[in-house]
Amino acid sequence: MPHAFITATTLDSCSVLTLSNRYGLFSYHPNKDTATNLFTLSSNDFLSDNYIYCSSTLFNRYYTLGSLNKGAMLFDKNGAVFTAVQRE
Repeated sequence: MPHAFITATTLDSCSVLTLSNRYGLFSYHPNKDTATNLFTLSSNDFLSDNYIYCSSTLFNRYYTLGSLNKGAMLFDKNGAVFTAVQRE
């Protein structure tokens, strides 16, 4: 299912971060009658180079995405990427 949302994690008290491997990251506000918004990262190379399959919230402050083939990425709620660990 290349168009399906793969994973989701809590972004803050009223929104969720979802991921589609084809279209990228989106923020969704389930209590509002609004569409999803594209969530922009300071570096999108990790998303385009990897098949992401899981996500997690760390310490209510950071977010991780894990890939099937190369590693993980750590970023904050503003989309600032702190590190992307990739294995060849």
